Amino acid sequence: MQQEHTNIIEFKSYEDRGPVIIAMWHYNIARLFAKDILFISRDKHKSKIHVIEDAIHYGFEKNLSCKMKLNEMYNIMRDYGFEYAHNSYLVNLRYVTRKTATELELIDGTQLSISRSKENSFTDALVKSNRNFPQIIQ
Repeated sequence: MQQEHTNIIEFKSYEDRGPVIIAMWHYNIARLFAKDILFISRDKHKSKIHVIEDAIHYGFEKNLSCKMKLNEMYNIMRDYGFEYAHNSYLVNLRYVTRKTATELELIDGTQLSISRSKENSFTDALVKSNRNFPQIIQ
């Protein structure tokens, strides 16, 4: 039986970039750095990884899957700028461009809702990330 490589692996030579996620699409495998990920959403008993536009040069689709559950992903990724905005997804705080009380916008224009139960912790994490998040005015 073939074993799927779908775990988060920490490489010492990549410490400045964070953990490497081994994800799959169809029968192919991709290595993703934390900086390449926009957000991670729940997808039944696994996670769906949504990547930034620049990371698509790997040759895969924009969404990949990983067999780890979302709460397992959070336990590792929270130290690398990821936070729950909703029970269904983790957001990479470096790519948040706009936030209101009920929703956020990512650098690629994706809009995600923020649950009431996660709003305070998400806002705190966003403030602690020490970034200036510009408002997108269109």
